[in-house]
Amino acid sequence: MDPKVVKELELLKQVKEFMMYNADTGAFTWIKQTGSIQVGYIAGNVNYTGYRRLVIDGKYHLAHRIAWLYTYGTFPESQIDHINGIRDDNRIDNLRAVNNSENSKNSKLRNDSTTGITGLSERRNGKSWRVYVQADGKLIGLGTHSDFFEACCIRKSAELEYNYHPNHGRAT
Repeated sequence: MDPKVVKELELLKQVKEFMMYNADTGAFTWIKQTGSIQVGYIAGNVNYTGYRRLVIDGKYHLAHRIAWLYTYGTFPESQIDHINGIRDDNRIDNLRAVNNSENSKNSKLRNDSTTGITGLSERRNGKSWRVYVQADGKLIGLGTHSDFFEACCIRKSAELEYNYHPNHGRAT
């Protein structure tokens, strides 16, 4: 058997020995007392990046990855996306296996956005808007437009054309 699969199965066995996963709430709860751990308490904590993490056998593991392992018996080949963008919402129906490109098509609006729309920037003259989209690892220019609404529509159309997730560009 593949050593990677063996390692995943051993981790899954440890998780199931000490915790229970509720797919409807996304929470892991302790089912076995060890040290200061109380049975019935929510396992893990939220780290500085907003992801819930669990300590298993002295090592940190991201809860969304453990939820995936718990549900499907193996880790995905690449990444796990939180569909609604809430990093500690680990309900299984909020998680999807994606590659890096797909994951980036469901990102929130950047904090430094001056327009409030992903892929839209105001030109220096303050009278027009530059529109662009990222696709297949390339930045694609979609032109400069004098009308803000038209620029927004062009960007949204590009998101549909390049299969961006409907949540892409959300404010939070």
